[in-house]
Amino acid sequence: MSRLHNMLVYSRIKTECDLIIDRFRSLAAYESDEEWSCTGIAAQERVIKLLEKEPCPEVCCLDVTSETLVAENTRRKSVDTLIVLIVEQTMSPLAYIKPGIMAAGIVLRPASATQMDSVFTEVFDVLKYKQTSEAFKGAVFSLECKDGILKIPCSDILFFEAREKKVFLATKAYERGFYSTLESLEKTLPEGFLRCHKSYIVNLKAISKVSFSENLITLSGGVCVPVSRSYKTSVKEVVK
Repeated sequence: MSRLHNMLVYSRIKTECDLIIDRFRSLAAYESDEEWSCTGIAAQERVIKLLEKEPCPEVCCLDVTSETLVAENTRRKSVDTLIVLIVEQTMSPLAYIKPGIMAAGIVLRPASATQMDSVFTEVFDVLKYKQTSEAFKGAVFSLECKDGILKIPCSDILFFEAREKKVFLATKAYERGFYSTLESLEKTLPEGFLRCHKSYIVNLKAISKVSFSENLITLSGGVCVPVSRSYKTSVKEVVK
């Protein structure tokens, strides 16, 4: 059974609070297979008391239009909480871009559904990366190159693709080609990678969505790789 995760919204404007929670829940249903509990609070005093008594939620969306006290208290209590700040467009960034807050995202008023989706998509990407890093426990993939041995964290890898008589390792930022085979990689890669096609091995923790009707796997960042008929059964057994 998956663990229940928590998200907190502190906003003085009820309609804004409701919109943020609605968009977060919608993105959570698409981006995460975890359960999320979302709480909205309008009074600063209630937020401060809650943070004094309870562990910090994994995600906090906090109003800093009057002062940054709540955001700074949240960061002092937890270095891991992802803080999204709600700010007025007229505010100077110097007021809220501080080492004592380290915001993961900014929402400019008036908040829109499109803006929310953009911000929270990035938040879920960070959460997935954290989970992937924990799952691989610091494991790296060593790749020999002209400058020596390049060590790539397994958590950064989206997939391996066999093409042009080589294997290409793909991350969000780049790809690297090297001489090997997927059959060889299947024997040496740590747990957490899955063969889904004769030409692809994917990082299970990078999967956002699987569509068996379209024979496609969507990975973090919107990258899609195919699922072939011969591997569909094994993918279904692992991806629930």
